[in-house]
Formats: sequence, C-alpha cells, structure tokens
Amino acid sequence: MTLPTAQEYADRILPKPRIEEGRHGRLTFKWERSGTTAVISNLERRQGSMTCEIIIRSDLFGPGVAPRRINLLSSSAMTGYIRELNDRFGDSDDWKRVMDHVGTMCWERMERGTPGEWIGYNPTTRNEEMLVSPMVASKELGLLSADGGVGKTTLMTALALAFKTGEQIIPGFVSTHTGEALYLDWESDRDKHEAIVSGILKGAGLEANDVKLRYMRCRGPIGDQIDNIRREAEDYRAEIVIIDSVSWAAGGDLMAQETVDKYEKAVSMLDATTIGICHTPKAGEQEKPFGSAFWHDLARSSWVARQTQEEGDDRIHVGLWHRKANYRRRQPPVGVRIEFTDGAIRFGREDVTTNFEAQMTLRQQIRQILGDGIKRTPKEISEELEVPAPNIRSELSRGRKLFDRDLNGKWFLLREEAQPLRDALHPTVAQQRTPKGVLVVADEKVVGRPQEEEEEPW
Repeated sequence: MTLPTAQEYADRILPKPRIEEGRHGRLTFKWERSGTTAVISNLERRQGSMTCEIIIRSDLFGPGVAPRRINLLSSSAMTGYIRELNDRFGDSDDWKRVMDHVGTMCWERMERGTPGEWIGYNPTTRNEEMLVSPMVASKELGLLSADGGVGKTTLMTALALAFKTGEQIIPGFVSTHTGEALYLDWESDRDKHEAIVSGILKGAGLEANDVKLRYMRCRGPIGDQIDNIRREAEDYRAEIVIIDSVSWAAGGDLMAQETVDKYEKAVSMLDATTIGICHTPKAGEQEKPFGSAFWHDLARSSWVARQTQEEGDDRIHVGLWHRKANYRRRQPPVGVRIEFTDGAIRFGREDVTTNFEAQMTLRQQIRQILGDGIKRTPKEISEELEVPAPNIRSELSRGRKLFDRDLNGKWFLLREEAQPLRDALHPTVAQQRTPKGVLVVADEKVVGRPQEEEEEPW
C-alpha cells in the first residue's frame, strides 16, 4: 500500500487553491470556498532557507494578520505562524494545511525557476530607447557619481521635470515623449526638495502650469521598502525612478559585494529606468562611485560629474562624462551652467573644455573643436590645442569612427545621421576594406592609406 504524500493528503481535506502570479514574482493563493487569501512576495531561497513576506486575509473575519517575514522551511517558524492564525481566526480553516499548500507550492515554483524562452530575429526589438537624450535610456540601471555640492540633486530633478513636461529645461536634453518620474529621497525632506522643484519651474517659465513631480521620503534600506516603492511606481506609471542617494538606500557597507547585490535585487524589481546618485572617493580614482568596484560593474550606464564655481558667483559650471555604456555608444562630455537668481534656477549649455579642459582626453578635445563643422588640417588642430601635430595625426587616424578627411586632407567630425546623406551626395567616394585595413577610394583612385581597425569607445 502506497501512502499519500503530504500535498495529496492536504488536497483531500482542503481543496488546492487557485494561484495568481503578479508582477515581479508576487503570488496570490485563493481558497474560494472559505474566502481565504494568502499573498506571498519577496520569495527567496538561500543557505537552506526559503523566506517570504506573507499576508493572510479572510473574507469571513475582516482584516487579516499583519505582514510577516517567515522561513517556510523552518518547522518552528511555521508552527508559530499557524498558532498566530488560529488565535486570530480560530479553526475556521485548517491553517496547518493552508500553510502546507503555501510551502509546497512555493517550493515547486522555486525548483522550476523562470522558464526559458525562444528568441531570434525581431526587427521591432531595440537595444535602447532614449527617454531623455543623451543621458537616460529605457529600462536602464544608471548611476551618476560626483562629490557633494556638485549639483547632482538639482540636475536629476531638472531631468525628471524635463521628462514630465517635454520641455528642454536643460538645453540639449531632449525627451522622446512625456511620462512620469518618481523621486526617492533619503537625504533631504519634502519642503527642501519642493523648493528645488519650484526654482526649476520658475526658471523654465513653467510656474503657472501646475506641474507636479511624484516624491517619496524614504528611510532605511531600499530592499526593506521595495514593495511600497514598486506599488508607487506602478500606480503612477513611473518610467524613471531617481534614487537619492545610493549610499543611504543601499543600507550597508558600500565596500561589500553583498550590499551591491541587495541594491541590484531591489531596483531590478522596478519596471523602470533607475538612476542612483552616488558619491565619489575623496582621494584616488574619482571616475567611479565610492565603494566596491562592483558598483561600477553593476551599472549599465555610468556618468561622472564635476563642478567649478568662482567665489561669490551665483552660478556653477558642471561637466558630465559618460564613463560606461553597456548597450549604447558612450556620449561625449556635456557642459552645463546652473544659475541661482531671485529664487529661480536656470540652466544653460556651454563648452565643457572652457572649465574642464584638464579632464578631457585628446580625442574629446579634437571632437570638441571639430564640432563647429569647420574642417581643419592636423596642423591647424595642433595649433589650436597646442599639442604636437604627430599626436593629433595619430589620434585622428585611430578615431575613424568619429573623424574622416576629405580629398584635400582636411578632417571633419562624422555624424551618424549625416553619413547616409554624404554617401548619397558623393557616390564616387567609398571605403574599401582590405586585410590591412580600409582604403579610401575616389574615382577608382586610392587617396587614403590603409589604417588599422580599432574598436575603441569615443
């Protein structure tokens, strides 16, 4: 004689519940006959435990038991919770078998894991969709790192308002469509942040438009309140979530990989682009966020900001450098001017080399000069930058994804959108690939020497 399993025995006494699977792995168990519901979230298994947050509700007895986090594999934890359910609801249900269902079916879900999917050629699938160009792409985990006082909060608030309104609050920062952003604040409070919002709207001439930015004051690790944050983001359909700042939201030692892992797990539950505001180290390398190297590895897009300000001046000059991009081309440096006058905050664009030339690579400096659309010889570029001509020629040759030269030997900046037009207007000019590199050919005559291919970010 074969004895029934615990699950089969539970099914005989208590019908198996109907299961609804929500977003981000949330499970809802419903026993229709008794009106009992169990909601499971943040289910995870590690080191011999399987923990979850659970809420039990009963249609017969009104409000349920407050949320608990329990280990479904622990006999003592399960026994204690079943005792609490009996005290609250009495024996209206066989709570032991209710929890048997929950534990067994959660275990099966964890064992099965996420099912595989078929993927292939799909012309409608895109690697990226920009939300606010050039800085924010859709469904991207981003970081912005800078010292204190650089203007990170002001910049990110302006970016969120630009996405909300569709206006170029920061000149050159263009939103592809309008949508909601959610600002999560660990460092300040509502009144201080509303003052920043008011200043930006006044500076942009939008103070009469009744523009509202969704804001949440947060305390404690982001993982402990991710369900509330996720509901807020879903309720208001936020496509951008700004986290100010990562050092407080992470809730742990920033040098520890475990802290990075917990942060990543939390933000990955948000169906939105996230931008975490970070600090940089006080000494040493300041091109990455403070803490473990895994912070930089975690980001799909990482920007670094610096600022300068004359003493007594009511404006600051901010330089932005795109240090990492996983799914798109790294963007060129951006110079932004922020002015604080008469309660208004106004933004302008400026040449980043004016205040931050020391931080610019030679290639970036050449790009900045050629950005005016005027063609130049290597000698002319050398004289403007006060850099030896051989260095200029070498950098131009290695940066062929950025630069090209005409038949007179003058170099210019390539723009992706201009390349098809250039090819159409000059069909006799072409590039032929050879084993040694690329030959530039015009009217069937070689006018450019082979150059080595090099995959180098710009």
